[in-house]
Amino acid sequence: MNTKILNLVLTLIFIFVIIKESTGKSIPSSNVNPSNPLLKRHEEKKCYDYLVLTATFEDSKLTGVVTLAGDDSRPVTFVYGLFSRGIEDPKKFNIFLEDCNHKVVYNLTKDLDLKFDGHGGTKPFCAYIPLDIFKFFYVDGKGGKRKRQSSSPYVSTSSPADSAPATQAMP
Repeated sequence: MNTKILNLVLTLIFIFVIIKESTGKSIPSSNVNPSNPLLKRHEEKKCYDYLVLTATFEDSKLTGVVTLAGDDSRPVTFVYGLFSRGIEDPKKFNIFLEDCNHKVVYNLTKDLDLKFDGHGGTKPFCAYIPLDIFKFFYVDGKGGKRKRQSSSPYVSTSSPADSAPATQAMP
């Protein structure tokens, strides 16, 4: 009989401890140290402006698309795209970013490490380049109310006839 009472008491204590631990707080809010990242309950959220520019090549000779994307947190731009046809000589093929006056701002060719498919196109490409997309697309390159260049900047290739405006796809 003593073992039955002892088992009952131990079971009640066990249930009481489980209920108490499950309803109690592990760390009181007054003891949260903001310098310890493991104890942070809410992280500060930062919002960045982002910009996506797309240049579409829809020509009788060259067909493809190049997209540039970035945010204002750092001066790095993600570039990706594909050319499906129209590249006659891969050794002479280059891709440039030009401002609205057709002045070359950046040569993308080496950074993209283009792989040609042998049928006048490229395989999909992507790379991060050290270019501030906001300074490329906007006159002031700063936040707030931005003033765009007088016309759209361009993505162009080594052939002067093959260029496409880099239009803003998203704000």
